[in-house]
Amino acid sequence: MKIVLAIPTGGRVEKIRKVIEKWRKACDFEIAIYTWDNETKKAVDGKVDYLFEGELQSFAKNQNLMAEKIKNWDVFICGADDLFPESGIGHIETICRNNPDKVIWAKDGFLNKQPTHAIITRGWYNKYGYIFDEQFRHNFCDTDLFIRTANKSELVKCFQVAFDHRHPFKTGKKLDDIYKIGTASYAEDRRKFNTKHPLPLSKEIKEVYV
Repeated sequence: MKIVLAIPTGGRVEKIRKVIEKWRKACDFEIAIYTWDNETKKAVDGKVDYLFEGELQSFAKNQNLMAEKIKNWDVFICGADDLFPESGIGHIETICRNNPDKVIWAKDGFLNKQPTHAIITRGWYNKYGYIFDEQFRHNFCDTDLFIRTANKSELVKCFQVAFDHRHPFKTGKKLDDIYKIGTASYAEDRRKFNTKHPLPLSKEIKEVYV
């Protein structure tokens, strides 16, 4: 089974080196990088299986692009340059084989009330042809995916698999320029989300959310 970990990154050379090292030690997944930064490109070139470069785009667009460009993957993990493996990584293949047309919700150790770094199966992806709604700049694209999949019983919660999402809101470290770009679009992304998904939440979402 071909499992790909996809990571958009730029301006965080030491961080992405550490993330790649940790994942290489934890598993034999293929690693894909999308970067808009020449220094990052030089640092990871030859150390990953796929390397894409282009302009700084949204998380949603970066992940959709990699999912489209990489051929013949069976499982696609929406990773990040602050996402580390923690436990149960070896179970991902079995879980996805047992749920070949679902989205898998792993524990991320930060925002555990929704799948912030979803595991996408090929069967589910082929049904829709994309992962994230690209109208969201950064925030709420994962929440939108959560609602879309939960409403259709396409989401499988599996905290047997755990990531370590070392976001500054968890670690207490200072926000760098990339994090600031993400937080700057919060209000607009929330407006778009509320327009697309007006309250109240459906029964299905409440059941998964709790």
